[in-house]
Amino acid sequence: MPNRGITPSIGAERRTIAATVGAGWAGNDDWYYQDPVTAPADQRTVNAGTAVVGLDFALDVGVFRVGAGVHGLATLGAHHATKYGGDKETRVLTYPHLAIGITWVQITAGYLFPHHIGLGAQATIPVWKGLELRGSFLWGLNPSTPPAEGTWTASDLVTAWGGMGYRFSF
Repeated sequence: MPNRGITPSIGAERRTIAATVGAGWAGNDDWYYQDPVTAPADQRTVNAGTAVVGLDFALDVGVFRVGAGVHGLATLGAHHATKYGGDKETRVLTYPHLAIGITWVQITAGYLFPHHIGLGAQATIPVWKGLELRGSFLWGLNPSTPPAEGTWTASDLVTAWGGMGYRFSF
């Protein structure tokens, strides 16, 4: 039976690009601490829904995978903008990263912009002819310096998401 990309052949080499869309959750105490006067002091302030897009490049050698990618997470909700650089803020968290593991599960490391060091894991489940289920967990370690001059000490950011992707071989 021919291999259709669902199960990698031992010793086979393959280069791929995967595009992903999904949704998930992000949690960060900073969303409250950045603005404790107007942000409600409850779980809705420190937890956000996210919309996710991703683009990943991978080199598979047998069952092993090494790759690089960038994921963008847009936080949803009234108090879920991340402040940085004094008076700037963003709702889009970008995560350029490197990945290593096997074709189904990899560990990742990169920088979660605007100000966290990112460590995580991602999983891929091939479904049919390039279509795959994708998921990721990311821990954004707090930076050593506050994101704004003395206003608060940044906390860790945690996020998890799932989605659908399509993997192109070239």
